[in-house]
This record gives sequence, C-alpha cells and structure tokens, in this order.
Amino acid sequence: MPEAKRGPFFVPIRNSVATLLLSKVFLLYVLVTCVLTSGQLVNEYISTRDKVHRSIASLETVVSEGLATAIYNVDELQIRTIVNGMLETPEVIGVRVETEFQGAFEANSLERPLPFAAPAFGEHGVLLNVEGWGEREGLFWNTFPVMYHETGGEPYIIGALTVFSSENVVLSEVWEALVIILVNAMIKAVALWVIFLWFARKILSRPLEKLTTATAMVSLDNLETVQVPVETENRNELTVLAETFNSMLANLLGMRRESERLAISLQEASRQVEEYSWSLEDKVEERTRQLDEKNAELREAIDSLQQAKEQAEAATRSKSQFLATMSHEIRTPMNVILGMAELLSEADLAREQRENVKVLRAAGEGLLEIINDILDISKVESGQFSLEHIEFDLQSLVDKTIRTLAVRGHEKGLEIAWRIAPQVPHRLMGDPTRLRQVLMNLVGNAVKFTERGEVILEVDVHPDSADAGYLLFTVRDTGIGVPVEQQGRIFDIFSQGDSSTTRKFGGTGLGLAISRHLVTLMSGEIAVQSDGHSGSVFAFSARFDIVRAQLMQRQTLSAVAGKRVLVVEPHVFTRSLLREYLEDFGAAVEVLGNRQGVSACLRELAASGRPAELVVTTLPDGSEGGEGFSVASYVASLVDEGVRRCVFLSTMGNSVGNVPPGLAFATLVKPVAPAPLAEALNEALISRPVPLDVKGPDIRPERPLRILLVDDSPNNRMVVELFLRRSPHELVMAENGVEGVERFAEGHFDVVLMDIEMPVMDGIAATLRIREMEKEQGTGKVPIIALTAHALDEEKTRAFAAGCTGFLTKPVNKNVLLAELSRV
Repeated sequence: MPEAKRGPFFVPIRNSVATLLLSKVFLLYVLVTCVLTSGQLVNEYISTRDKVHRSIASLETVVSEGLATAIYNVDELQIRTIVNGMLETPEVIGVRVETEFQGAFEANSLERPLPFAAPAFGEHGVLLNVEGWGEREGLFWNTFPVMYHETGGEPYIIGALTVFSSENVVLSEVWEALVIILVNAMIKAVALWVIFLWFARKILSRPLEKLTTATAMVSLDNLETVQVPVETENRNELTVLAETFNSMLANLLGMRRESERLAISLQEASRQVEEYSWSLEDKVEERTRQLDEKNAELREAIDSLQQAKEQAEAATRSKSQFLATMSHEIRTPMNVILGMAELLSEADLAREQRENVKVLRAAGEGLLEIINDILDISKVESGQFSLEHIEFDLQSLVDKTIRTLAVRGHEKGLEIAWRIAPQVPHRLMGDPTRLRQVLMNLVGNAVKFTERGEVILEVDVHPDSADAGYLLFTVRDTGIGVPVEQQGRIFDIFSQGDSSTTRKFGGTGLGLAISRHLVTLMSGEIAVQSDGHSGSVFAFSARFDIVRAQLMQRQTLSAVAGKRVLVVEPHVFTRSLLREYLEDFGAAVEVLGNRQGVSACLRELAASGRPAELVVTTLPDGSEGGEGFSVASYVASLVDEGVRRCVFLSTMGNSVGNVPPGLAFATLVKPVAPAPLAEALNEALISRPVPLDVKGPDIRPERPLRILLVDDSPNNRMVVELFLRRSPHELVMAENGVEGVERFAEGHFDVVLMDIEMPVMDGIAATLRIREMEKEQGTGKVPIIALTAHALDEEKTRAFAAGCTGFLTKPVNKNVLLAELSRV
C-alpha cells in the first residue's frame, strides 16, 4: 500500500498480531518437525541396516551349495568366480572364503584390506569358528559355515564364508530418505504459512483494524453514533472485545449525561451557597456567643474540680500528718513501756511478777502491731505504698520469719515447719520487707487461730507459669478454719470471720487487707481454702526477678555422707523433711514415727549389720513426755542402746539437760532448716559436744563504743541508758540537736543515736550540721543511726538523704539496738 494511503493507525504486516502469532506457531512446527524427522531417521537407519543383514543372509543361502561343491572339488577358479560374483551385490563390499586345505580366498571393493575376522580353522585343520558377526572400523560382517551334503551321509563343514558390508552403504540409503523427508516438510511448511496467514488476517487483523478505527473516531460529541459491528454467529474473544468496547461507549455516554446533570446541579448549588453566605456571618456570631458561654461554664467547672482536688490533697496531707504525729506520740511512750518491760523481764522477779511483765509486754507489742497496721492501711488508701527492688536470700528470710513466730507456736505445743522446693531460686530481686510482712501476717494468723496440730509453710514455683521467679507460697494450719460464707470478705478492711472471733483472739482485721494489697503490688494473687471447721490453707503468689540461674541445690555433706542415720520424729511433715535433707547430704536414712520403739529399732539395725551411726531425734515435751518417760530417761535409753552421736531437735524452752558421759551431741531448735541442720550434724560428728544456748548467741559488740545519744525525751534517754547498762559502751547524752552538735564537736564518738523530732534543732538539721563539720575538718564519717518514732517511709528517705547510715523505729528492742551497734 502506498505510504500516502496509509492511515495513522496502520500496522505493517510484519508487525501485525497475525504475523507474530504465525511466527510462534511456525517455530513450534519447525521444532516438532525436527524431533519427528530425527526419530524417523533413526528408525530408517535401523531398518536399513536390518535390510542389509537380511540381504547378506539371503545371498549366503544362494551361493552356499555351489561354494560347497567348488571347495569339495578343489576348484579354485569356481571359488573365485563365486566370490567376485557376490561383490556385484550393492550391499556387499567384501567376501572372504576360508577352506581347510586350499586356504583363504578374498575379494573387496575397498582400497584397503579387509579387517581380520576370527579364523575358522586352526592348526592341523582344527575347526574353530565358522558362525557369528562382528563390527570394526566402520565395517560389519557375518560369518556363515559352508556345509557339504554327501550322498547318503551327514552334512559337514568344509569351509567358512564371511560377507562384509559398510556403514556407508546404510547411510547412503538413509540420506536419500532424509532428502525426501526434508522436501516434504518444506512443502508443508510453505503451504501452512500461506494458509494460516490468510486466515489470520481475515479472522484477527481485520476485526482489530475495525476496532482501532472506531476507537480513533470516539469523542464526547459522537458517542451516540460510534459503534463497532459485532458478528453474532461465531462468538469469540474478538466479538467479546467489540461488545465490551460498545459497552464502554455506552458507559461513557451515560457518564457524559450524568456530568451534564451534575453541572446543572452544581450551578444550582452555587447559587444556593451564594444565598446562604449572606446569612452565615449572623450564624457564626451566634455560635461564637454560645461557645463563649460554654467556655465560661467549663472554666467554672474546672475551678470547682481544682478546688475539690486541692481540698482532697489537703485532707490526705492532713490525714498523713495526723497519722504520723499520732504514731510519733504513741511510739514515744511505747518505747519507754516496752523498754522498761524488757528490762523488768531480765530482773530477778517472783513468778507472779514475771507473768505480769509478760502480759505487759504482750499488750504493748499487740498495740504496736495495731499502730503499724493502721499506718500501712492509711498508705494503701492514699496510694503511697511502694515496693523496694533489692537482692535478698529467700531461704534466710523464710527461716528468720518462721523462727520469730515459732516461739509463740511452741508455747502452744504446735509443730511449726517450712519447706522450699529444690527448684526454687534462692537469690531474688524484690522487696524482702514486704514479703516478710505478708508471711508474718499469714503465719501469725495461723498460729493465733490454731490450738493444736501444725502450721506449715511451703514455697514452690507456680505450677501454671514457666517463669522460675513466679512463686507460690502456701500456709496450711489445723486451726478453727474460715467459714465458707465469710471467705469472700476476710480480705476486706476491718473484717474477720465473725465478731466472736475478734473477741476471743483479738486483732483489727487489717492484716489480711494489707497482705492482699502487698501481694497485688508483687503481681500476684491471694486466696483461702477451708471447709469452715478443720483448718485452712492460705496461698498467695508473687513475682520476683532472679539474680542468677542459681537453684537451691544442697551440697553433699562430707561428715554425714555414707553414714546410716536414724530419724525419730512423730510429726509426718518434719519427718519427711529431715529425710529429704539427710538424703541430699548423702546419708543412708532410716525413719521411725515414735520414740517408744527406738530401742527395738536400734537393736534390729545392729542385728542386721546396719547399725545407726547417728540418731536425729526430737525430745519429749516437758519433764514427763506423753509417751511415759522424761527427757533424761529417753537420752539415757539411747546411750544404753549404744548410741554415741546424736542430734536433738527441741522447741523453745525445752533443753536436753545433763547428758550421760560418752555421748557426742548437738541441739537444734525447730523449725528444721538445711543450714542449721548441717551445722548440727558437723558438730555431732566431728567436734566434741558443746551444749548449745538455746536463748541465742551473744550479740555484744567486740569492742567498747563511745556513743552520743541525742533525744529530747528523758524517758527515752533513760531506756537506752538502761539497755546499755551492762555493756562496755560509754554513753553521752544531749537533749536537742544544738546540744548534740556541740557534744559532737567537743570529743570523739564512734556512733551517734539521733532522734528526729526535737525542739530547738531537729535531728535532720543536726545530722546535716555534723556532716558539714566532718567535711570541713576532713575526718571520716561517723555512723549516725536515726532513732525515731516516725514509721513512714518518707521519714526514712529523708533521714538517709540527710546523711544517716541506719534507721531504727521506736519502740526499740534491746537486742535490735545491740545488733545494730555490733555492726559499727
């Protein structure tokens, strides 16, 4: 087509879709043809070679009889005539005839000798090989035996005929077939190209040209007239494309009409907006006035809320200040009361007087517990309760806490015991003081409400958590229990099981409420289980951080490892606990549940060749045990049975007394713990026995101290002076902070006991002044221990910030004060 007649959307035939599609199809046709031709050639080669083999075999059949006669008659001329005649066959390029006597006859059409085939006859005419085929150097051959049929006899072999042919013979016929196949394929390809191109142009390219032309004609002005004709007889992709194009034109037409409608609507809306704008200013002014009124009301509400907030904060501050003042005012005389009661208990009094002093101390300590509970619950209500995050040893904390409460339990004849599971980490990060407070509340309540039986504390990793620091504490007792209907509210403030319980056992009902709040702060929960009349189980969980991956794995104790130990313990839990600890130490353990059978058990072990090398046993209660013998007689019976080493388990106030000679022993005060048990075992097995003082170790300081006491209360000064009366310390006293600073400047002191709330100059200001003097003089810091009736954490923080190194809350226990001084 001339260039001038071509439209703007003309596509050359070489670039048309039909040509591209034909190219792909033709390429596929060529590939398929090549594959089929290759297969056909291979088949042709195989069939041609097979035909050559058959031709050679048939030729052998034709010449075999004549050749046999010629060899039999020793007619060499006839043999050569037959051999040369066989070369006339197109498939044969060489012939070799071997005879037994005339030798070999050979003829070929090659320019080189025939390859040597296997000989038919060996030395002396021995027949070797007269049948088979071979292939070498592009030639292949068949060897046939030449059989001679003698009249009246059996045929026999008189020679061998080998007919040679060549691969060239086979390939020449294959090449002829290849030329015919290629010519046929080319003719088919040209015909296919022409026919497919004609149909593709008719079916594909021309409809596309029509669609392209119609697309070029489309505009917003002629959407009603432009259409692409669609053939309805043969529906295919092109007809679908044409229908879609026509549908698109219809949609465009609808959109144009919709836009025209929208344009009219927009003009109408513009007119309405213009009309509305005239009244908008008035409406804005009205809304602004209403907004100013709402803002004024909001400011008034905010001012009211601010005033209410300030009043609430002021009330909270007043309450806190009131509680702090009341605590200070109550603790100051309480310090004198409890201090004097403690001093009286050390004096030589009559029995009735000792009982009166005991009642006085118990009442004072009970009042002190109530004061502490009230302060704690006020912190809970004001949201001032916070936890420390310090490292502590769980085993040491539990042991000290339970031992503190065990005195009361032993006085009532209760069995007090605790166990920490081996998988529980013992170095933790958390608040040991608050954890101890929860344990004191729960175990203290268990001791208070249990008249007989046991109080057991167990610690384990929480079974529902993979976190080794999430622990479960369980306190189990055999007391009066908690009524089922009261279990839902015993953790509320000022709540107990019933009023009769309050009258009988005392208490404010604050301990469990405080414990619940502390457990919540430690990311745990607290609950109670009881049937209402036969004991209860209080359990709480708490989360701690693990200092390091260190579990409570007990080390083997070399002194007891491998030794046989007899445990005599009536209480089931303590008996199993002793067995667990002793087996962890490496001992072979035998257990006995009563003291009456100990003699028989010792004899039985000795008779079986397994004598007990050590006996761990509880002492009978009182001078006459419930089992019919006294402590002295029980110990004597052990010695009589040959026991030479023993660890006696006792309760507070129950000692072993005089021990018969020849018995090495150690005494361990219940509850049983791993470390004290190991020490007692070592003492009984290694060193000579030394009776233990069950009242506790001597905590007097190693050296005398010069102490400055600054306190405005003469009663408090007198109590401290009496506490230190029998100690080697020197005490200097001052009535206020100013006098205390002056005394400090006048001489050297090893430690200062500083009251906080004092006239003229309080303890905080006096401490700051002392620290300034030390800095000016370049001397070391003297320990300053705050000795105050303030029990709030804020006061403790303020004291340490001023420079105090210790903090004791009044009323101060004598042993606590001496222990604090021993650390100076």
